[in-house]
Amino acid sequence: MNRPAAGVPKALPDRSRPTPPASARVVNKGSGRLDTGRGCLMIVTKNNSLSMQRNFKGETMMKKLLAATAVALGTAAVMAAGVASAFADARPVLTVGTAFAPLGLDPSISGNGRAGTMLMPAYEPLVRVRPDGSIVPALAIKWDVSPDFKSVTFTLRDNARFSDGTPVTADAVKNSITYWVHKKGPFSVNLASLTSIDVISPTQVKLNFSEGNPDVLYNLNTYWLAGDIIGPAALKDINSLRSTTDGAGAYVLDPAQTVSGKTYTYLPNKYYYDQAAIRFSKIIIDVIPDANAAIAA
Repeated sequence: MNRPAAGVPKALPDRSRPTPPASARVVNKGSGRLDTGRGCLMIVTKNNSLSMQRNFKGETMMKKLLAATAVALGTAAVMAAGVASAFADARPVLTVGTAFAPLGLDPSISGNGRAGTMLMPAYEPLVRVRPDGSIVPALAIKWDVSPDFKSVTFTLRDNARFSDGTPVTADAVKNSITYWVHKKGPFSVNLASLTSIDVISPTQVKLNFSEGNPDVLYNLNTYWLAGDIIGPAALKDINSLRSTTDGAGAYVLDPAQTVSGKTYTYLPNKYYYDQAAIRFSKIIIDVIPDANAAIAA
């Protein structure tokens, strides 16, 4: 081993540049980044040394810093989305038992009451009826019934969407109710005196009757099914309602987790106009025809 000659002072280290930690290693000479050996990168700013402000390729460290900041912000956005998803998943699961399986997921042919339970999560009616008998908005935010009960004009909310994202419009309401009446299902008699439907504007629709119908608003709630508006896509392929739903309700049927006649699973509708009202991450409706089995469940 060569030793410095006696009397010759030992060369001092160059202090003109900052010295990286002993454990540091160069990751990329072209970038001027240093791995400190502790799983992070060390960037030397002008506060420490002006001579390190540019890397070996002459690119400014500011560009590198901005790029790193952009990556960090992107990572934060992904993490935020993950946190939001985690909160959504934290909502409880609602499991319901019923003794009846529906005839189908088509509101025009289904029965009401317990037989219509499978329709309630997925279809939003024009209006709702509270336990005290009062009528409150749903897809319609306002309505005007003529004094002789021969017509009713609905004003629709402008932010309602079907489960495929299609807007709920006056045309969609007209087409759904027209189909529902002509299908001659078990409750079509409730609108037997309907003569025409007028589209006044994209958010206004008027129903006309040949005789007074004092119960018209009640017939258009979720219990009697006429007001459960079916989306345009399903009306073009009505057989799809054998295994799927196409409503504007808070939930949408998940065919992958559904066994027709046995269990029906619903997931949140991402297009529902009132996301705060979606309290459950999943709704499961089990058909349990045997009363003893229902009690045991």
